[in-house]
Amino acid sequence: MQQIARYTNHANGKLLLTAEYFVLDGATALAVPVKKGQSFEVHQSPNPWLSWESKREQECWFQGKFIAGEYTEGTSDDIGNTLSLIFKTISKLRPDFLNQLQFLHIETNLDFPRTWGLGSSSTLLYNLATWAGIDAYTLQFDVFGGSGYDIACAGVTQPILYKKVSVPEVQKVSYHPTFVDHLYFLPLNKKQDTRLGIARYKERAKDSIKTIQKATELTYAFLEAPDIATLETLIVAHETLVANVVELERAKDLYFPDYWGEVKSLGAWGGDFVLITSIRDRSETEKYFEARGYPLLYPYTDLVMNDHN
Repeated sequence: MQQIARYTNHANGKLLLTAEYFVLDGATALAVPVKKGQSFEVHQSPNPWLSWESKREQECWFQGKFIAGEYTEGTSDDIGNTLSLIFKTISKLRPDFLNQLQFLHIETNLDFPRTWGLGSSSTLLYNLATWAGIDAYTLQFDVFGGSGYDIACAGVTQPILYKKVSVPEVQKVSYHPTFVDHLYFLPLNKKQDTRLGIARYKERAKDSIKTIQKATELTYAFLEAPDIATLETLIVAHETLVANVVELERAKDLYFPDYWGEVKSLGAWGGDFVLITSIRDRSETEKYFEARGYPLLYPYTDLVMNDHN
């Protein structure tokens, strides 16, 4: 834990392009860090406790006071108690941690709306773990569970292949296909509870070895797709694979059944971001989604961190 007058760090947000749900059981997934993330700043305070502020574009959405890691007062009991749980979990890995949570002020600042599901929790855990000098994966698994791919994305600057094993395997790759200008991300602003999505998957997952192998195959095929038509075929195959397991409708069928390209859910189905393909120009594509109440369409390269951009 770094005891200096001022400590700062920044963690990158994330998007999971392939193997959603199946990554939990060991499938290899393609994930990308995004340019929007969360900053973290610690500085000394005259008060014998820890004060906390969480902001988004300088607008404060949480304030809290903590004594020896215990939430005592603030603007949200749910958030305050979750932070207390995180502090206690860190203290199991670093016993002196709680005693040092005094005369300090911590401020976090999100680069994206909390409803977007780009990793508000994972970026926080990564920043706290880095500051405390503990393993971020261990903290993630102990507090929230999940696959850990979001923790991997928090500290890299290019796409990765991720596999959850006893020690997570992370392979940096370059995903910048020749048809990248035909790829977009669209926020649906229907963020899902990831833990509920995981529970639904666990209840319905069958033929695990076969489906995990198929998901991994689709990941590599997705990474190596030579053209947009091939990628669209793979998206349909991937969406069908997930739909058959979680028994949910595809995002395209739910929201955009008449769309000319493909729509792929990313992360927990039913919300967050979707990946959009389009062979038509950007203006025409934007007009389609704007007419249906979705005005924010991001070109792939505007969001994804990559050695090529």
